[in-house]
Amino acid sequence: MAFPALPSPIKTLAVVAMSVAVIAAACTSDDEPDTSSDAGAQQQAAPQAQAVDIPGTDAEVAAVGSRFAISRVDRGTKPDIVFDSEGTPLIAYMLEREGDAGWVKVANADGSNVQLLQSGYLYGPLDIEAAPDGRVVVGYHDHDNEDGAIAVRNGNDWSVSVVPHDGHDGWDSAVAYGLNGEIYYLGIDPSQFGSASGVELATLKDDVWTVREIGSGPQPYEWGVDLATTSDGAPVALFFDSSTRNLVFGVDQGRGFVLNDIFTQGDAGRFAVMALDDNDLAHVAFFQSDSDVADTGLAPGNIIYGAQAADSTWSFEIVGSIDNQILGHTDARRTVAIALNGDEPVIAYIDTQTLTLATRNSSEPWTTEIVAESDGNDLQVVGLALDGSGRSHLTYSTVTSNGPLDGEVWYAAPAS
Repeated sequence: MAFPALPSPIKTLAVVAMSVAVIAAACTSDDEPDTSSDAGAQQQAAPQAQAVDIPGTDAEVAAVGSRFAISRVDRGTKPDIVFDSEGTPLIAYMLEREGDAGWVKVANADGSNVQLLQSGYLYGPLDIEAAPDGRVVVGYHDHDNEDGAIAVRNGNDWSVSVVPHDGHDGWDSAVAYGLNGEIYYLGIDPSQFGSASGVELATLKDDVWTVREIGSGPQPYEWGVDLATTSDGAPVALFFDSSTRNLVFGVDQGRGFVLNDIFTQGDAGRFAVMALDDNDLAHVAFFQSDSDVADTGLAPGNIIYGAQAADSTWSFEIVGSIDNQILGHTDARRTVAIALNGDEPVIAYIDTQTLTLATRNSSEPWTTEIVAESDGNDLQVVGLALDGSGRSHLTYSTVTSNGPLDGEVWYAAPAS
């Protein structure tokens, strides 16, 4: 959920900065892999955790739905939203079922023009992105082929391409575009199936897929990844390292990814998302658990925003807190979404009971607005896109059944 690069760098933040080195020297040889990768990736030494107080917000919370009109899109789960090159909001969503009972679909946000992209045993979370040339791509996991998959729209036609690779990979998908027509797919070949590969980057160029490890070491699916490309076409990756419980940021330097832990306080970095500004500086948001999961399965915690500075240091601040997060692949997955409105971040976050939108102007505190609340069915997964006027458009799903997972997809549009 991080393409295209969005305008203008963030203004100076009135926050306490946690400084870490982000981008180190690139690998010197394609034949110089680390112990967990065959792709020439290089894991830099993680900075030591620092006892830093992260500033928070005292923002007032607005009334439910005060600026949004909420409408049902369709039956489905795990949606995401994007504006295509013509300014039409599109929502992709899915139903996870064995056999042909499962599917991935895309529809206009108002529920019209529903199109079936693929039937089969397919898994989310999915990611939908649009390119300036009119293409739209949806990424997801194809459980039948045990690989990542994409559906690509060229003109009015959709085609499906499966990422051919060893292992049971392509989980927690994120997609982005290169400068020369490439499509990038970031996913996980998970440790749950015995893989040591972890996070992998697949590239589709001239109808040929290539796949390489980025150097993460073994990772499970469940906690999300995100992907963007810089103005010169370099892929940028973001993921949660389950072994260190830190947030990891990586840039492809041409000879492999250089990875650095950028946030090391507590259990932090699950469901991380990012957007790049015009200076290729990253803006990230993620979930930080502030205690062990309660007996009820609920994990209270904070939503944290981070901004990368030109000198490769990072500043972080608490945007808000949530009380009803459930860790795990059924109810959590994409808990956070981020976009940039000019030079200001817009962040949406969701737990089982509440969908919240956080905005701000300059260095002022965050304004936090409740967009939707549970009517008895848990909320799950959030997508966010901004229209040409900088207004927020959101999608989310409600869970009607967990055995198997079923639900309804909703669209929250500006009310005026």
